[in-house]
Formats: sequence, C-alpha cells, structure tokens
Amino acid sequence: MVARSPAARSVRQGSRRLWAWPDALIGLGLLVPATFVPLAAMGGGGLLVVPNQHFYIVSAVSIIAALIAGALALATVQIGLYRVLFLCLGFMSLCAIFAVHGLTTPGILVPNLFKEYSGSAVAISAYLSLAIPALFFAASYAPGLARLESRLPFWPAGWLVLAVVIALVVYAGVAI
Repeated sequence: MVARSPAARSVRQGSRRLWAWPDALIGLGLLVPATFVPLAAMGGGGLLVVPNQHFYIVSAVSIIAALIAGALALATVQIGLYRVLFLCLGFMSLCAIFAVHGLTTPGILVPNLFKEYSGSAVAISAYLSLAIPALFFAASYAPGLARLESRLPFWPAGWLVLAVVIALVVYAGVAI
C-alpha cells in the first residue's frame, strides 16, 4: 500500500467530482428542448405588436455593457496586452452593435418601415453583433500574437481602439 499525503488525496477526490460535470451538462442540455413543448402547445405564444420591452431592455443593457467594455479596453491599452485588448474590443463591438439592434426596434425611434425583416437594420445588427466580435475573439487567440506582443510597441493599440469606436459610431449613425 502506498502512503499518500493529505494534499494528494484531496486532489484525487476533487478530480472524481469533475467527472460529474459533463454528465450534468449533458442532462441539462437534453432538458432544454423540453422547455419548448409548452410553447408549441400554445401555438407559438403571443405576438408582440409594439415591442417596447425589446427596445428598452436590449438598448439599455447593451449600451451599459458597451461602455463598460470600452472602459476595460482603455485600461487594457495602459496595461499593454494585445490578447486582452482584442477580447475587450470584441465585447465592446458585440454590445454596441446589439445596442443598434435594440435602438432600431420598429415603431419606437425608427418608423415601422420594415415590411420585410431580412434586410432591416434590426436583422443586420443581430447578425453583425455575432460576426464582428468573432473576428476579434479569433484574433485574440491567434497563434503568433505572443510573438507580436514582444516585438511591437503597444502605442498602435490606442489608435486601434479609436478606429473601432469610430467604426461603431458610424455604423450606428447609418443604421439609425
């Protein structure tokens, strides 16, 4: 019999508990489709004629989150880490574009001119709020980024943040 230290025993016991997590996540994932059954039984649920809640909740939460992500991006410029900066820019662009999605809710700020949803600013913003941040998130995990951090000075990062902010403001101005 091999004698083990208390630290080794606690690590071994903790690793047994980790195997329960995948099972719980799979079980939870299988329960998610079951939540659609009541909605399907009601015929899809009610239709929102004037989606005031969509306008207020999506706009307010997205604007606040975009401001927080922008403040984190400015703090990251002072720290000097490109990997974290790209993550901050990804979250900032996600929140800002999604704020445009909320602000362009038909019938509130923008007249209800969208007879077809597919080409409207609401629809385009929903898709762009996922596509644009994905590019920043992918850039933050690029394999050569650590080598780039060691070779480049960090001063272009402030200009990168400014360029992203200007692009987001221009997009918001055009969409609204």
